[in-house]
Amino acid sequence: MVAQTKFTKELFSKFFEEPSRDILREVLRQHVGETRNIDFKTAWPDHPGLAKQCLGMANSEGGCLIIGMREDDDKSLTAIGLEAFVDKADIHNGLKSYIPNELRTRIEILDFDYRATEYAEIAGKKFQVALIDHGVEHAPFVSLRAGTGIRASAIYVRREASTEEANYDELQGIINRRIGSGNSTSGEQNLKKELELLRTLYGEIPARVSSLSGFLTMGSSIGFDRPNPKYPEGGIDAFILDLIVLKQGRIASMLGVGKEYAATYRAKETLKRFLPSASITRATPAQVVPSSADVAPPEPARARPARPIPRSDDKKDA
Repeated sequence: MVAQTKFTKELFSKFFEEPSRDILREVLRQHVGETRNIDFKTAWPDHPGLAKQCLGMANSEGGCLIIGMREDDDKSLTAIGLEAFVDKADIHNGLKSYIPNELRTRIEILDFDYRATEYAEIAGKKFQVALIDHGVEHAPFVSLRAGTGIRASAIYVRREASTEEANYDELQGIINRRIGSGNSTSGEQNLKKELELLRTLYGEIPARVSSLSGFLTMGSSIGFDRPNPKYPEGGIDAFILDLIVLKQGRIASMLGVGKEYAATYRAKETLKRFLPSASITRATPAQVVPSSADVAPPEPARARPARPIPRSDDKKDA
């Protein structure tokens, strides 16, 4: 089984890199069956179904759809071919409203006509193949609208031979692959630049000022400093933390658990306020009820200002 799986992956990789008639003939002859990266269809799915398949493969390191193959009850494949090639422009136009343009431009549709071949089962038959590049620098790809069998703003992945909505671990895997690739979009590059500029601006304002600045007032001590009242509350780290929390809420809403995420966040912040050393765990599955509400998380609670320490020489008049 392991050897067969390795052979299938190698054959798919070879076909993806060089989609030729000879390699496709070998894929069909070997009856590799449906896998995480290869799916066989008798005919082209409707546009919502095709969009879901493309999204799942793009978020799962790429794949291909081979049209003109029938899967029988015993999971074997029979080459039936297509009566005629479907117009490629019609396919791309049908996907426009369901998938992002960054993904649609990465889908290549190829025609294969085996008028003469030594493999009798496919002789005289036509097949079409959709190659879906994963485009790691743009992942995760999200559906643009709802349709038959597809939900709006959903992230799909391939699990073996099926296409399903991504769970938390699968979404983390997509994000980690993007980070690990070293690819950054222009938006990410601009973000890094803006954050560096922001750090420079923060550095121009001292977080603390000396009590010697200006005139000395009663009660001030020489050599002591105090917080600068003009310094932005929390500093740059608190600002970035706020953005992370908001982004987490956005992703939770995309997965349909925005309301539950907000409730869990409030509970965690309350525990941390009263039990700073407590071990806080994620909500259990039983506590999470899927929801499509796009609910933003609450604004992170900021630390309360420290109460002034009473001076030891403060005594009541006798």
